[in-house]
Amino acid sequence: MPLGVCKLCLLDKELQESHYLPRALYAKTRDPKAKKPNPVLMTRSEAQRTQKQIKDYVLCSQCEQLFSRNGERYVMGQVDNGRGRFPLLNRLNVAMAFRSTPKTAAFSGAAVGIDTEKLAYFALSVLWRGCVHQWNLFGPTTAVILGVHEEPIRKYLLGSAQFPTDIVTVQVTACTDEVSRNSSFPPGEARRGSHVAGYILLTRGIYFLVHLGAHIPDRIRKFCCINSVQKSVLMSDCEAKTREIFADIYKTARIPPDLQRL
Repeated sequence: MPLGVCKLCLLDKELQESHYLPRALYAKTRDPKAKKPNPVLMTRSEAQRTQKQIKDYVLCSQCEQLFSRNGERYVMGQVDNGRGRFPLLNRLNVAMAFRSTPKTAAFSGAAVGIDTEKLAYFALSVLWRGCVHQWNLFGPTTAVILGVHEEPIRKYLLGSAQFPTDIVTVQVTACTDEVSRNSSFPPGEARRGSHVAGYILLTRGIYFLVHLGAHIPDRIRKFCCINSVQKSVLMSDCEAKTREIFADIYKTARIPPDLQRL
């Protein structure tokens, strides 16, 4: 393992092989009983059925353990496991929503017993990883630009500062549709017109929407899993949104013939 500066603690350490998206996601997406068990990975340039993962030497062992303990391990236990269990959605299905519309239901994470702090920590840890390192899979992944928010988020992840409530919100949605429950993608821009309003991330049925800035509207803050009174967690059919995102990537990706029917 190479020596270098850990991007989180900023100390010279022996660096570990860090994953952009958790290794457990690949395992849950892989079907060992299938004739072609490996998941399909797609970037804006190429699509492949492969066992490759997005990883590089970025963090020291202590910081890897910090990420696992404070968010990743918990979230990987809440996603759709690919074998008929989706713990986060299952819990919401038997809970009482404090607000609902024909498309979306909102629940109190605090009342339902969901650790929303770990959900938020995980989302910011992945977003931050996309900012501080250039990851590659069939070419470079889309860069995350945090600007002045990068350092407050790093300090929060390291444990030397509180959650940056004044400049960050994290919205969590458990997806009811099969497409989203069987899909994952690293952070991408969430746009409002020509303006980048934040970043979205999908991990096998759990959508994370992170807004950044000092002027986040109250209508967004009240559904943050950390800032809101109820520690809100949403439930919705996300298929249209997921298909739209993949269709945008599909426009430029080289798709092998055996994958085009997918």
